[in-house]
Amino acid sequence: MYRRLCGAVLGDLQTHDRIVRQHLADLMAHNDVVILAQASMARVADKIPSAEQAAPVLSSPRLAMERAVK
Repeated sequence: MYRRLCGAVLGDLQTHDRIVRQHLADLMAHNDVVILAQASMARVADKIPSAEQAAPVLSSPRLAMERAVK
């Protein structure tokens, strides 16, 4: 999905963010947790209000920084 998304919206951050947010909403509705591997996706997830997060969203950039601090 992500490769197709990048090819379709290369350079169009607004469209990228909208599509990622739509997919995140679907993933949160059907999973206990969502894990993101792309920093651009984590940026979008950080903008979703906690009241709208149906499942925890973890991201490798955030986890990597937390680990580096330790």
